Amino acid sequence: MRTATLAAALLAILTLSAAEPRPFTEEKLAEGVHLFRPADPSSARSNSLVVVRQDGLLVVDAQPTPEAARELLAAAKSVSSLPVRYLVLTHPHAEAAGGASAFPDSTLVIGSAGCRFAMTDRSYDFGGEARRRAKDPDAWREPERRLPVLSLTAATTLEDPKHAVVLVPVPRAHTRGDLLVSIPDAGVLAVGHLVSSTRNPFPGDASLAGWMVVLNDLEEQGAKQLVPLDGPVLEPRQALLLRDSLLWVKGQVLQLFVDRAAPGTMAERIASAPDAPKFFAVDQAPSYLREVADAAVREADAERRKRGYDLLGNP
Repeated sequence: MRTATLAAALLAILTLSAAEPRPFTEEKLAEGVHLFRPADPSSARSNSLVVVRQDGLLVVDAQPTPEAARELLAAAKSVSSLPVRYLVLTHPHAEAAGGASAFPDSTLVIGSAGCRFAMTDRSYDFGGEARRRAKDPDAWREPERRLPVLSLTAATTLEDPKHAVVLVPVPRAHTRGDLLVSIPDAGVLAVGHLVSSTRNPFPGDASLAGWMVVLNDLEEQGAKQLVPLDGPVLEPRQALLLRDSLLWVKGQVLQLFVDRAAPGTMAERIASAPDAPKFFAVDQAPSYLREVADAAVREADAERRKRGYDLLGNP
């Protein structure tokens, strides 16, 4: 009877384990450098990098929600029992920073000065991309904003005998507060949403011109592996694919100016161009190509007005 009871309890545990898969898969990129990726890519989770240092753990990006952050913190215990010393935010969007409030009070939160400035502004669209990606955008609610305590304006190195980490704020690109996180001895560079394998970049408050400059410069960082906020680890050359996509849009806008197209039609014409699928994942839902095109039109308009022309090129 007792044996049967124990067997039934064991079966129940095994059944429960099978019904509750782990929220993250762990990929070892180098000794002490671990990438936690969502086991279910469609879930409300993102990539987080965990670096095991002598002074504790350094985590890059906090997950989109406090619930996902708590799952990450539990999963990170599989690689080290050390406390989380640092949380580094690559940019001021909820998909990177929404779970920060779930981290221990003793964790030092770090971001660029632009990241802190944006998150301090209550009118800033902190959840723009996360809301658009949600299964039910109308039901999405913004998580608590936990601001960076240490805000950086220049490259800063967090020294450590095991893994030094270099934090590099960059000019306005994907957002007004992007930050690169380099682990030089491991050849790993965390890039947030500056680079993605999906060919579907979210423009939000981006500067497309600045974004292309940053993408051009990524190879100079010397990393062998780029860690984006979504998807698999990328090779540095893949950053140039996104640069070429943005460059194509800007070229289309300039041609439409030459053709004196009506400004209100430009985004739709670009989105329906025959070459668009070569540069963007136009079939993804949601697709951000029209928003990227709108951003390119605004930037071109601002540049032309500086030179004394209106949107259609009239002096």
